[in-house]
This record gives sequence, C-alpha cells and structure tokens, in this order.
Amino acid sequence: MPRTARHHIEDGWHHVMNRGADHQRIFFSTSDGVAFERLLAEGVQRHGVGVHAYCLMPNHFHLLLHCPDGGMSSFMQRVGTLHARRVKFRRDGDGPVFRSRFRSIPLRSFEHVAQVGRYIHRNPADLSPPVDLTTYRWSSLRYYAGLAAAPSWLQTATLLQFCSGDYLAYVVE
Repeated sequence: MPRTARHHIEDGWHHVMNRGADHQRIFFSTSDGVAFERLLAEGVQRHGVGVHAYCLMPNHFHLLLHCPDGGMSSFMQRVGTLHARRVKFRRDGDGPVFRSRFRSIPLRSFEHVAQVGRYIHRNPADLSPPVDLTTYRWSSLRYYAGLAAAPSWLQTATLLQFCSGDYLAYVVE
C-alpha cells in the first residue's frame, strides 16, 4: 500500500526531523556534519526553502523550515538521499541509514515557530556528558548567540523577533 502524499503547504512552516534506523548513528565524523550543512545550503538555493534553525545530533536531526513556495519534500528528499548515500559509501555499508522518510509537523502560528526553534536549540542539553548549548558545533544556536557569523543560507531574523533582543536567554531560561 503506498504512503499518503504530504500536503503541499505554500508559505508553510515545518518542524522536520529524522532518526537513524534502529536509533543508530547518522553522523559519524566532523566531515559528515559539514557535508550535511553543505546539503542544507545547496537545498536552499535549489528549492527556495528557508532554514531558520537546525540541530544535528549523533543519531537524528531537527530542522525548522519555511517553505514559501512549498518544495519541502523535494528539499528533504535530496538532503536525505545524498546524506544516506555518502554515509553508506564512507562506511562501506548497505541497508537504510534513516528509520523511514522524514517526519514533518506543520506549524500554525508564529508562537509555535518560536517554541519549536527553542526546542531545536535546546536538543543538545540531553547529551551525555552535558554540553554547553552555545558552543555545540552542530546547532544554529551559536549563530543566534552571536558567537559566530551565520552562514548566508541560515535565516535568523524571524526567531530573533520573538525574544526581545536576547535570544540566548529565551532558549536557556
């Protein structure tokens, strides 16, 4: 039986995530994370999808996407397929990298968008040993905290408007 098609929502906001098959790792090295960020950048150019927040964890990822013209499925299919292909090639593996197709939750209000951005940026807090959220390399929070210049493909203005100027305090409170 075929899967139901995703709803095409123009000007839609989405919390997108995927996890490794059997909760296995999907990022094994620094180069895997860098390559995934590069895929996000290329996808922004190709599909016109806005990336507003991200967090790459060892066995899953979270993205906050805005899709002015739809295009989320094409964007995510390309990112997921190319990442899986790269991981399988580098690790000389076969079988699935991800547990299934990506999951997306439509966000219906800007308050929900802000809450999801906060949730994404707080995700590394559950790592063991604990990490400093502001210095976690695989999260966009360090750009919001002003610790590094944001890449051109990451859009920060929308989430910054929800925090009265101190986004870091909003996330860590």
